[in-house]
Amino acid sequence: MAERASGIELRDRFQTDPLPCALHSNRESVTGAGQGFNCDRDSPGAHSEDRARSTQRRTTGATMTMTTTATASDLDLHPAHRVPNAFPPDEWAVRCDLAAAYRLCALYGWTDLNNTHISARVPGTDDEFLLNPFGLFFEEITASSLLRVDRHGNVVSGSDFGMNKAGFIIHGAIHLNLPHLHYVMHTHSRYGVAVSMQREGLLPNSQKALTILGWTAYHDYEGTATEADEQPRIVRDLGDRRLLILRNHGLLSVGETMGEAFVWIYRLETACRHQIDALAGGAALQPLSPETRERTIRQGLAMYGRGGFIEAGKEWPALLRQLARAGMDDYCN
Repeated sequence: MAERASGIELRDRFQTDPLPCALHSNRESVTGAGQGFNCDRDSPGAHSEDRARSTQRRTTGATMTMTTTATASDLDLHPAHRVPNAFPPDEWAVRCDLAAAYRLCALYGWTDLNNTHISARVPGTDDEFLLNPFGLFFEEITASSLLRVDRHGNVVSGSDFGMNKAGFIIHGAIHLNLPHLHYVMHTHSRYGVAVSMQREGLLPNSQKALTILGWTAYHDYEGTATEADEQPRIVRDLGDRRLLILRNHGLLSVGETMGEAFVWIYRLETACRHQIDALAGGAALQPLSPETRERTIRQGLAMYGRGGFIEAGKEWPALLRQLARAGMDDYCN
């Protein structure tokens, strides 16, 4: 039990003050146990800076430049199809990315019938976003079936299906208040919900958990997320992180690209699965020293952050190829 208690203290410390930057007003470089941590480069806050910078993403047979928001050229990553006249090319590119994420969520088994949601900001707006129609399963969603929702929760355009109000409350909180985060993903997965129900949350006992703890925050359960007055607290609790464990509810990730948001959820979901499986085994967990835990958390901040050697989202082209191999690549319709 003592080992669990030290884990709680470590998690709470990184939840309320996750980065050395908060302790150093001059944003100096902090080094620990041989791992250099640069506040300007490696923190979640720094990850949202210099948003116009484009990164090189390697696809099969070619290298293409992708900006932090989807553009018409991003359609090259998707299966060959015709762009409908009804949508501007940049919006259509975002719709294809979003529809692909729904298909991937179904492929990975993270669905809850149609009761969770993934959203994307409509390019060129700061108060409209795309959301799944409440009536289609994730494997049925296509780019053209997505709903366009305004800041008041009105469906501007889309299918005949309605909108899940909780989707607007949760996702609208991010889209209307954090303009650099264009994509939001929320799941009720088996392992994610299980960890969200545990008092100690994500335990610092595995590499996967430790490397994302510095990117993870918590939001206390307030009900079914259908009341607008919860939105400011969602934004407050997320802070400058990329992952939010919604206690007694599920998981949430945010990103500047669809690939980033998806990969964050993948990492958190995997860490939750490791934890539930380990606890189910009934054996005592292998202890880690506080020094090792803190070092690994800082390594996770560096390697998953912008410029890190496994920067979140680089896997997106490979994930789209995985959809094609699974025969689920008819989403750009």
